[in-house]
Amino acid sequence: MLAIVTDSTCDLPTEIIQKHNIQVVPTMLIIGETSYEDGTGFTREEFYTRLPDISPPPTTAAPSSGTFEHYMPN
Repeated sequence: MLAIVTDSTCDLPTEIIQKHNIQVVPTMLIIGETSYEDGTGFTREEFYTRLPDISPPPTTAAPSSGTFEHYMPN
């Protein structure tokens, strides 16, 4: 079985993800003491609107190997 798995930084259009059955593993966005999976908590538009007021600047973290394993097909 062949599977395409990537993290959410690839920013592929939804129609491509669905057409090719691509598994997208969310990266982590860290704002202050709170961590969010990419695509949850707020929209990208909301993030960019809030960005000038976020201090210290947000950081990101790559998905763990365990998270990638969770998204792998059996």
